[in-house]
Amino acid sequence: MPNDLQWEGVSLREAAARLGTPALLASEPCIRRNVAALRDGLRSAWPDVVLRYCAKTNHERAILAIIRDEGLDVLTSHEPEVRLALDAGFTPDAIAFQRPVLDEAETASVIDAGVRRLHAFRNDDLDLLSRLAVARGIELRVSLRVTLPNFGIPLLGGAARRMGFEPAEIERGVARRSGIVIDAINTYIGTQQERVESFHPAIRALLRLARALDAVEVNLGGGVPSSTLRRVTPATVWRRDRFAAHPPLRDYAARLGSIFAQEVQRLDPAFAPRLVLEPGRSIIGNAVILLTRVRAEKERWRFLDCGRNVLVESPAAFTRWIEPVERREGPASTIHLAGPTLNTLDVIDMRRRLPPLRTGDLVAIGDAGAYSLSRGTRYAGLAPPLYLARAGGTIERVRRAETFDDLIALTERP
Repeated sequence: MPNDLQWEGVSLREAAARLGTPALLASEPCIRRNVAALRDGLRSAWPDVVLRYCAKTNHERAILAIIRDEGLDVLTSHEPEVRLALDAGFTPDAIAFQRPVLDEAETASVIDAGVRRLHAFRNDDLDLLSRLAVARGIELRVSLRVTLPNFGIPLLGGAARRMGFEPAEIERGVARRSGIVIDAINTYIGTQQERVESFHPAIRALLRLARALDAVEVNLGGGVPSSTLRRVTPATVWRRDRFAAHPPLRDYAARLGSIFAQEVQRLDPAFAPRLVLEPGRSIIGNAVILLTRVRAEKERWRFLDCGRNVLVESPAAFTRWIEPVERREGPASTIHLAGPTLNTLDVIDMRRRLPPLRTGDLVAIGDAGAYSLSRGTRYAGLAPPLYLARAGGTIERVRRAETFDDLIALTERP
């Protein structure tokens, strides 16, 4: 990102003066570029590709409308999200649904809305889907979630294995049920996989299982990284301003498609499954920034007017692009950035080396698009507004700031 007060052709100084802080600012051109980079990169190596945007990453209606306009499918994770996707213009055949445990009433509502692609995690899910399909005289297309030992988030591999079929279960054969066609297999190896080679073992395992199932889709899930986010490693804990650059998104996708093509060729050249990806962070993460101001100082600490009530993910796991919008003269120093709440863990970043920051200074924080508003909390704060910078340079509000009325909207008066 440039340091000349411009982001995606927008003057951040002028934007903050007009919009106030805190405010989230999304870029429509950036979203579209990310989609094109992923799609073009993958198809340069494997022509049959489907991108299915993971709506839980950011389910703002204006964002979903852009994703729909780009021709992507959408992956939903609860019934209201299905309705939101329909409201944003997705047709039922472009919507997929997943839950680690399918609830009968909810799943029936999803199916009755026209959704025919569902992910199954357990044999009980298959029994339920069969029963619902037979009762309606319809056919459902089912993708089996498989757990793999190379799950990519340290310390969480064991927890992740609770969700999905073990490979051995699939190898032994999955009993066919009336009303459903098991034509796909999927997995998830973890978020922000900065090394494309992390997908290689999963691709090899999924292809082998897919051929055994006679599946037409191999779904790698999410995990493609966002360019303005970095995993924190032991090597970067104490120098959080120095990170190796990610490869361009198109190059990353092309390499991923190439690995897929090579593994198909190695396994069986006559086998030609569709390659499916369910990206979220790589599409929306770097397309949104948070504009925030320094409200107070204490020693090395700088307190901002927005914190982890919006930027929920822990700085112990990830660190973001952060820049002062208005640069002051003077040497850089190592500071800590905190949010405005009473949460002891309301820390945006620590040991970040930045130019001088003083009370009132404007700061831009990158990678605010993924798992921010969708996972935000009302603990000691309400959600800020979201603005969208359109391709022509106009900025429009697509979500207002939350108010007291929103805070009490769901409460019952005694």
